[in-house]
Amino acid sequence: MTTTATPPTTTAADWPEDPLLACGRFLDECQQTTGPNPRIGSSYLLKHIVEAAAGAYIDMAALLTAARQRGLPMRQRPGTPNWYLGLSTASVEAFKARYGIEVVV
Repeated sequence: MTTTATPPTTTAADWPEDPLLACGRFLDECQQTTGPNPRIGSSYLLKHIVEAAAGAYIDMAALLTAARQRGLPMRQRPGTPNWYLGLSTASVEAFKARYGIEVVV
């Protein structure tokens, strides 16, 4: 998987250094849905989006912990350690556009 963030509208210096806080910022900038949304990809893809915005490695546990702290709907992707989160497709796409993030799977 390749993730790029060009040109960013903020720099990595604008993001919290703490991975949990960085994940929280991402989740707070996205709109929550009433149920898990597989159309946005799993937590594995979402963590790469946060990494591109924050300019740092993000542990999966940080993303999942931040999601649980916010009460996001979650469902484990069958046969994997990854999860689907309750975020709207439009808000995740808007986040990627705002920060110039392109994720290639």
